[in-house]
Amino acid sequence: MTFEGHELGRLRQSTSTILLALLWVHVPIAVVIALALGADWIVPASFMMAMALAAILSWRVGGNGLSTRLVFAVALMAGASMFVFQFAGHPWQVDMHMYFFAALATLVAYCDYRAISPA
Repeated sequence: MTFEGHELGRLRQSTSTILLALLWVHVPIAVVIALALGADWIVPASFMMAMALAAILSWRVGGNGLSTRLVFAVALMAGASMFVFQFAGHPWQVDMHMYFFAALATLVAYCDYRAISPA
């Protein structure tokens, strides 16, 4: 059994709020990357939007529980994967992998190893 104190609950709530904003920022970033590389922007933007909408839906349905933290973790990693995909064949593709580390670091704010594990 786990205990979630008031302060831990507030930290997780703040983390979810910030990560949700980050997930929505992924949408225009994906468009800018696509336009800069001369590629299609509809699929990456739609994918990023689907990840952000899944996070919102999970948060509204499940509150800030474990299922929501898991969905946020997977959505964040999926966003990083899309950025790497968008740079396929570009010299910066290897550098885009570093975003995985940054995204994983933000998940530490949940103070829950179960959110980091699927990511």
